Amino acid sequence: MRTPAIVPVLLLEVAFAGCACQVETARFIHAAPGTEWVRTELAFGLGLSGGRTIEPAEWQSFLDEVVTPRFPDGLTVVDAHGRWRNAAGRMTAEPSKILILFHPPDPAASARIEEIRELCKKRFGQESVLRATSPAKTSF
Repeated sequence: MRTPAIVPVLLLEVAFAGCACQVETARFIHAAPGTEWVRTELAFGLGLSGGRTIEPAEWQSFLDEVVTPRFPDGLTVVDAHGRWRNAAGRMTAEPSKILILFHPPDPAASARIEEIRELCKKRFGQESVLRATSPAKTSF
């Protein structure tokens, strides 16, 4: 039995349907009002060596002394529970904090974020602080 000629055309239409959706989404994002900024998320594990965790007062002090002075216009902190593989190759689960920052895409903001990461590692003896940065459209 022969396959009707319409089947390949339908398969092509289905294959390209996702592309049209992506193009339309891109048009929507670029047409949306707002300023081109950057969204940076930092993931801070609260676990410390010896099984202790960073206490709420210690975290608050870090926010007040290190983070807020570098981003006084605003920030968001979300409680989380993270899992990651440490330098020794062991899976580690610990309570975490996610810091969300929206900022202009400039080297000064990026440098302040790196200061926050380094000061956290130094203050709490952390192995790492995850940084994820992506473009964002913002309006206030």
